[in-house]
Amino acid sequence: MQLNRQLTFFDEVCKVPVLLSLFVVAVGGSGEAAGGEVSPPSLPSDLFELYKLAVLATIKKIDAPEDLLRSMLRSVGSANQLAGRRIFSGADVNQALESNPKAKELWWSLIEGNQAIPFVRTLAVPANGAAQDQFEFQFSHLSIQEYFLAVDLVEGGWVWK
Repeated sequence: MQLNRQLTFFDEVCKVPVLLSLFVVAVGGSGEAAGGEVSPPSLPSDLFELYKLAVLATIKKIDAPEDLLRSMLRSVGSANQLAGRRIFSGADVNQALESNPKAKELWWSLIEGNQAIPFVRTLAVPANGAAQDQFEFQFSHLSIQEYFLAVDLVEGGWVWK
């Protein structure tokens, strides 16, 4: 029954390019284990699980604490989704991460080190010496931003304002 659900889900994923890309990332990264051992990949059976596996596989590749990266992306994604923003500024990032200084520090250290922030595109970089507020970003796909809000709703980290 589980395999049947996974195959049906895979059939649907194949029809949407962004989902197929996420599937490749999720399945490709799910079989990696410590010590070089390879375990069978986890196959997602629904959209939420697909996004979760793809996010986990992607952030494992970044040299930063996974929990902090996940928290950082979740805060920024949720805040911008709730505000109805597709493109967001450095000021929006600072506001979203105001309650988590370590995540805020991580965001800007990745930017300063010319390292990619997973699932985020940098659209505008201000001239040297300009304020962080003048940066512009967006998630690589709106559905990723929506996923981070969904995580907040499911895990109970979201507060109605």
